[in-house]
Amino acid sequence: MKTVLLLVSLSSMVATSQADLIEIGSNDMLVSQVAGTVDDPNIDADDPALAHNPNNDTFLAVWAENSDPAGFEIFARLLRADGMPLGNQVVISDIPVNDNLTAFEPKVAFNSIRNEFLVVWFGNDFEIYARRVSPNLTLLGPELPISDINQLPSRGARSPAVAFNDLNDEYLVVWYADDPAAGLADDEFEIFGQRLNGDGSEIGDNDFRISDVAGTGDADRMASQVDVAFNSANAEYLVVWVADDNLAGQVDQEFEIFGQILDSVGTEVGNNDFRVSFMGGTGLIEYDAQMPAVAPNTINGDWMVVWYGDDNNQGLIDEEFEIHGRLLTAGGQDLTDFRVSTMGGTGNGDYQAFRPDVVHNPVTREYAVSWQGDAITYQGGGPTSDEYEIWVHRVTESGEPLLRSSVVSDMGDDGSQFDARTSALAVDARGEILVLWNGTDDVNGGAIGEFGVHAQKLAEVPIFADGLE
Repeated sequence: MKTVLLLVSLSSMVATSQADLIEIGSNDMLVSQVAGTVDDPNIDADDPALAHNPNNDTFLAVWAENSDPAGFEIFARLLRADGMPLGNQVVISDIPVNDNLTAFEPKVAFNSIRNEFLVVWFGNDFEIYARRVSPNLTLLGPELPISDINQLPSRGARSPAVAFNDLNDEYLVVWYADDPAAGLADDEFEIFGQRLNGDGSEIGDNDFRISDVAGTGDADRMASQVDVAFNSANAEYLVVWVADDNLAGQVDQEFEIFGQILDSVGTEVGNNDFRVSFMGGTGLIEYDAQMPAVAPNTINGDWMVVWYGDDNNQGLIDEEFEIHGRLLTAGGQDLTDFRVSTMGGTGNGDYQAFRPDVVHNPVTREYAVSWQGDAITYQGGGPTSDEYEIWVHRVTESGEPLLRSSVVSDMGDDGSQFDARTSALAVDARGEILVLWNGTDDVNGGAIGEFGVHAQKLAEVPIFADGLE
């Protein structure tokens, strides 16, 4: 059971009355049944994603795994309320063994109206696919092709994300692509979307374009790394992505986070391609923002966007990657920005944070942010540089990071070559958080470099004002 990193001095905690995150249930539960168990560094489970079903209080974990002879396919497994696996893992993608196609980077959304899940991914034919899954992990029909790049040489769609619209019983699937149908040049990537009915059928405009990076025809500028969420409080989607746009003095290879609000039927509203991050100001390619994630506050209509990046503000230096965030109102208006992680203090680029996820907790009225990071130390010992574990930090609804970051994973002994990488978050009706990640561990027979999928349940308990309990 993990202890907690104290990121600030004890004297500064005297006035706090915040609750603290603790681990509940089994420690670092192994979810994948093959990857992480076979002592083979060539077998991996990558890019886990997670969704909660409040109707039966279970979670669906999905990931890409290459234990199949065909290569990477999309796998899924149900988890109980406490994070323990429920039944066996199943293959979601049914790309045939003999066609040399594989599947990557799944995402999942829960349909609260139909009581089912939708899983999306992309294949190495660089098209986007989806499949409906029942609450008991029964596959509902075949996999559904979503994008239409038509397998043109060197063209393709990548890295989808999906959000469920519980007002209209529909989904919005987004991805980035150099789609010739939109007049784009080869390697000129933009963000695209497709609305789906609750049954998975396509509705609305086909493969409609969302981002507008430097107009059309400029392959030197691009958009990628997209995420999406739906906020039922204001009947809007927020799509966020990374781009080196040419707006307001931004230069080529200066990557920042951008966003676009869409209404409930996918029409753009508000400011076009508004800028979310300002790493290093404007005009400096040394400072970047990467890997955005977005969560809606369905109580007040706000949005939380997080990313990792290096900045030159408040003592930070080039290549000192930390987790940053920005709170937005309905319509995408700025409220506040903030720094979430403190892996190496300030001014130390040897310790870094990457690949965040974020979720709003309607019970505690807070956001939870997770990431992979290597810190200088934490209470009771800790990772050396480049020994990554999964961390979680809580942020108030007004955008104020609370005082403590919890180290959630413990892959191998401190100082070992075992690591934790990409994480995902989901919250249940009790306000408990399930954290999912892929990591290498020596507990279940895994080898160094053999990534399996792990889970840990978290809850809050009160702490006293001195912060020493």
